[in-house]
Amino acid sequence: MTDWNGLQDSLALTGTLQLGLALAALCCYAIALGGIFAPNVRLYAAFASLASAGGLAASIQPWTNGVILGAIGMAGMGLFTALVWIVSALCGLAGRRAPRSLPLTAAGPLTDALPLSSGAQRLRAPRHAKARTA
Repeated sequence: MTDWNGLQDSLALTGTLQLGLALAALCCYAIALGGIFAPNVRLYAAFASLASAGGLAASIQPWTNGVILGAIGMAGMGLFTALVWIVSALCGLAGRRAPRSLPLTAAGPLTDALPLSSGAQRLRAPRHAKARTA
């Protein structure tokens, strides 16, 4: 049996546990590499990805096939990211920055945005009941 056939056999014998670990490893890997979340969240995602990939490798017999499958998945994500970056650079989108949103104080309160002629009433401060004394 060649190495490729052994890898295919290991892939055919994967169960729900292995698929879940692979999904967790790839999702956490994407979070760790992306810039959406804060650095501490990305660090925890990197640790979770490493732990899931280690669990994947340990749960597939032989474990070397698990390491190869994890590496193929992460390399595939890297190739996809590179392809998207190249296409965006060719379209001229690579140098653009995302628009920044206004801070909440600059937008003004909600009541200033509502025209009073439309039947809307200005919001009032809530009336609090006085505390009872015994």
